[in-house]
This record gives sequence, structure tokens and C-alpha cells, in this order.
Amino acid sequence: MRQVAAILIAPLTPALAVILFAVVASMSWPFNETDYKIFIGVASAVSYFSSFSVGLPVLYVLRKYGKLKLHHIALAGGVSGIAVFSLLQVFIALSFGSMAEFGILTVVWGFACGVCVAVSYALISGITSASNSFRP
Repeated sequence: MRQVAAILIAPLTPALAVILFAVVASMSWPFNETDYKIFIGVASAVSYFSSFSVGLPVLYVLRKYGKLKLHHIALAGGVSGIAVFSLLQVFIALSFGSMAEFGILTVVWGFACGVCVAVSYALISGITSASNSFRP
């Protein structure tokens, strides 16, 4: 049951973390009525798609090789986040007929979002640094 809750809740964390960061950084609500709804919708859709297409296979591989620990999941989430963020940037650039430019922000945002999803998944499902599986 904890794994199902983790799969459903964890992909929401990057969008909520970005909104929380924006609110704390600006000391006010920096969004109008539709901006944050569109952002949460698009970010959640991308995050859920990425979690199912990349995250679950990575968890399967980590479990298969006995590396299902918090630090391994966080590192795999960060690397997966960079890959997904880069592919998303290429997709958006091709949609608008422009060139995709990869910079340090692509790496930082991708890594941060990937780690955010991975760590929240691990903590909700009960995976710790000491465990090699889920806690009962």
C-alpha cells in the first residue's frame, strides 16, 4: 500500500517544490490565477509520465541488483531527471521550431526534480539507507 501511495504522491513533489520556492523567494504569491494551475498540470503530467516510463524501470534494476537504498535511488533519480529534462527541452524546442540549448540550468533543474521525486518516493515507501528492500 505504501508503494502505491508513493507512486501517486511522489511525482507531485517537484511542481509543489518549485511553487514553494517561488513563494518563499518572492515573499508573496507570484502567480496569477491561471499560471500556477497550468504549471502544476504540465509539470505533473511530465513528472507522472517520467516516473512510469523511467523511474519504475530504474527501481526494478536497482532492486534486481540489490542496490535499493536511499542514496542509490537519489543518484539514479538525479541522473534520470537530467535525461528527462534534456529530452523535454529538445521536445519543446522542436515544437517551436528552434534549437535546444543545453546549459547548466538544464542539469541543475533536471537533477533537482529527479532527486525530489526519487527521495520522496523512497521516504514514502519506506526505503532507507540501511535497507535493501521496503520496511514492513
